[in-house]
Amino acid sequence: MKRKPLNVWMAAGLFAVLYALVFKTILTAWINPKGNAFTFLEYSILIGEVLFSLGSLYIALLIINKFLPKLLLGFRYGIILLLSSVIFLTIFLPYWVLFVRSFIHGLPTDRSAYALEAWSRILTLHLPISIISIISLYNHQAHKKELQLLGVQKALAETQLKNLQQQVDPHFLFNSLNILSALIKLDAERAVLFTQKLSEVYRFFLKTQKETVISLKEEIELVNDYFFLITCRFGKAFQLKVNQHINIIHENFYIIPGTLQLLVENVIKHNIADEKSPTIVEIKMEENKLIISNPISLKDNVSSGYGLNNLISRYQLLNGGKVDTFIKSGYFYVQVPLIKKMQ
Repeated sequence: MKRKPLNVWMAAGLFAVLYALVFKTILTAWINPKGNAFTFLEYSILIGEVLFSLGSLYIALLIINKFLPKLLLGFRYGIILLLSSVIFLTIFLPYWVLFVRSFIHGLPTDRSAYALEAWSRILTLHLPISIISIISLYNHQAHKKELQLLGVQKALAETQLKNLQQQVDPHFLFNSLNILSALIKLDAERAVLFTQKLSEVYRFFLKTQKETVISLKEEIELVNDYFFLITCRFGKAFQLKVNQHINIIHENFYIIPGTLQLLVENVIKHNIADEKSPTIVEIKMEENKLIISNPISLKDNVSSGYGLNNLISRYQLLNGGKVDTFIKSGYFYVQVPLIKKMQ
């Protein structure tokens, strides 16, 4: 049976409590070897301070993740350490002044004592606990990123294999050659153009075997070339409409290679259409997403969903992007997150 890994915060809390108890016990024995041992109340106060330390660290982590999510890991955790110290002091001082010093010990107000106690707790309690916790969080995050990278590499290898299979797909090649043979007899000029487009589609697959992402411009060119082949086969039964807004800004975005070709292929594979009732595949852009839509007119077949599921997994592994699918007013929609151009 596979064991569930220990949560990082559970490990940090366990370490913090053990550290505080052991350190304080040893320190007390060293400073005052003949004095009284720690009472239950004093240990309870210490545990409360440990919780303040971990709580301030967690609050700082939430703040940085919300307002500075794109910082490098090293800078992020460095700022978290500083911010958590400020939060710890903000929580600790009122607690120590109002509850511990005044209520429990009944000692008078003494600013120097407050400052000394705060400084002591920061150095001997909060910083060691925070540093060890942050190191654990950093290693956990780095390990998670490494696993994601391995996942991307695995998904990419599967995609490369699928693309290679598509390139030598006898059914696709057979249909293409039949169309080409008919075009040579009917329209030699169109047959030459068909051959060129078919060659460009194959060249694209060969070119992008090892590419994780490509520019949106290249992907649009591919889907246009691919749709030319579809038009030669089905006439105007299937039509492609690419929003002109995409052509203005596509230089600034990247996309996983073969995304649009796969989605268009799925439309043609699973929908019925003819020239009297054509199926129009529309590609448009909203914010940082591509929207691919088509009217639903399904054939009597069941889709395995492998291609779309594979695409969804690759985007999730690559940058945490989510590919959404939904049906609305008789149309099937796919929303694909675009990847911003890296400077």
